[in-house]
Amino acid sequence: MPKNSLIEVPQWHIYDSTKIACYQECPRKYFYNYILGWISELPNVHLVHGRAWHKAMEYMTLNYPYTPKIINEAHGLYLLDYSIDFPNRETDVDRAPKIPPMALTGLAGYGAEFLDEDASAKAIYTEIGGSVMLDADTFVHFKIDSILQDSRGYFSREHKTGSRLDDKWRMKWKMITQTGTYNHVLYCLYPENEVWGVEINGSIWHKGSKKSAGEVVFERVPARRKIDMMENWRVQTISWVQSIKRDTEKVIETSENAIVLEAFRQNPGDCTSYFGCKYFDYCIAWANPLRSCQEVPIGFKQEHWDPTAVEVHQKFVL
Repeated sequence: MPKNSLIEVPQWHIYDSTKIACYQECPRKYFYNYILGWISELPNVHLVHGRAWHKAMEYMTLNYPYTPKIINEAHGLYLLDYSIDFPNRETDVDRAPKIPPMALTGLAGYGAEFLDEDASAKAIYTEIGGSVMLDADTFVHFKIDSILQDSRGYFSREHKTGSRLDDKWRMKWKMITQTGTYNHVLYCLYPENEVWGVEINGSIWHKGSKKSAGEVVFERVPARRKIDMMENWRVQTISWVQSIKRDTEKVIETSENAIVLEAFRQNPGDCTSYFGCKYFDYCIAWANPLRSCQEVPIGFKQEHWDPTAVEVHQKFVL
């Protein structure tokens, strides 16, 4: 007999860097997001803008040099994707600076900033995905924005959008699971001495005043790892995945009548990170959310994230 109302789905057992990062931030947030599948009904401008910017960046990557024609065509792809969630241009002002007019400004600025630097870079792949083995029992799924080659060797250029440029933003790419995964894929695809590493292709969108839509600045941050640090990443990532597996098994066996949910512990230190946790009200109200999670709350919908369903141009099993 089931001990609670949870319905197990295959996505529970598929892992990628995004899911692992969520668990690292707060296991209870992972429970709400990926076990229950509760996500906001409303589109998130930061995610929508980032997705649309990726479309434009891929086009720019494949169509060097960055002429005005290429920039306008890349902006057309941005606008098409952005309009899926935000079709009304009259409301763009509410989402500035992550809006189509600023995207055109950003693309023009990007083209000018990196025209000379990117002259020698050859695009090998864009938008690839798949799974990579960490040990016999652990596979992590990935999606890489681009793999290029220049005089330094093979490298992954990952497009990241942000709202604030500071040392915290620069530092985080050095250690996170995601850049470790990208480096691991590179080392699986190419000889060690031909791998340069990962390059974060950052665009920072600063909010302006009433008279200004804002500005876009760019910075590329290296996120390279040598082989000994890759082994450190591999061992730690396996440990994180094992923790997720244990918590998943434990929550399946937890009764709705239990006083507290011991699996997927709360991390109070993460409650106020970024814009605050969208599950905060439930965490302070429910000691055991299994008693109360039979219905999806107002403002949320149920959707289980599946990294294997992400559209890519080519898939690898490494």
